[in-house]
Amino acid sequence: MEHSLVEIFQIYNCKISKLNKWLEEQIMEHAETEVTMRMSIRTNDLARDLAHSYKIPVESLVRDMSAIETRFCKGIKGDKTRCLKNPKANGYCGFHQSQVPPPKPPQHERVPCFWELDKR
Repeated sequence: MEHSLVEIFQIYNCKISKLNKWLEEQIMEHAETEVTMRMSIRTNDLARDLAHSYKIPVESLVRDMSAIETRFCKGIKGDKTRCLKNPKANGYCGFHQSQVPPPKPPQHERVPCFWELDKR
């Protein structure tokens, strides 16, 4: 089955446009990841400077920041900066699993005692 030059051109033009779209998506994804990483590094540096200037524990600042940005691990590295690895289901990477806070005990509603019931 022979194709005319116009048909061949249309086939390759379609394939090239699909490839261009895929490349554009890959470039945008990579650029977004890079910008997010650089902003997180700057935020870590800012937290360290604020902690030093205002005598606040840097760990508390880093933990508060981790509630805002969930793309990275909530763990704190040895140099008191936030870990920038990918988190697992609980928000911490495999290396910082020891920093996962223990679960909070369930809250129960207080049941009044029998002598308190008479006063109502």
